[in-house]
Amino acid sequence: MYKYIIKYDFLRYGIVGVLTVILDFILLFIFFSYLNIEQNSSITLSYTLASIFNFFMHKYFTFKSRNKVDREIVKFILLVLFSYFITIITVNYIMAFEINLYFAKIISLFFIYVIIYFINKFFVYKNNENERKIF
Repeated sequence: MYKYIIKYDFLRYGIVGVLTVILDFILLFIFFSYLNIEQNSSITLSYTLASIFNFFMHKYFTFKSRNKVDREIVKFILLVLFSYFITIITVNYIMAFEINLYFAKIISLFFIYVIIYFINKFFVYKNNENERKIF
């Protein structure tokens, strides 16, 4: 199982993760620095838009899921809400130590990265095809 995860979908997961983080940071920078939107609102907007991108990339590229979108979107929204609250809590906690917003966001991403992978793989995008490949 470990070799399969590392060799295939974990690599694709990482690629999508990097693209999502880049998109999230670009949007966060635009909302917070250029549009002067309040910190938590900027985090929320960038996180939401990056999450939509993330959902479709993971569905079609990372996990190649054939399930209907409506079955997975509810699970994904629950996961996004969970990770959003963890992100907000973590970023605000780290910033209490007078650490920059962007660096705090990076630290929070490392905190939840692997956990979210397994939740996506075995809960959100779980299908029979994935189960046959692993076992």
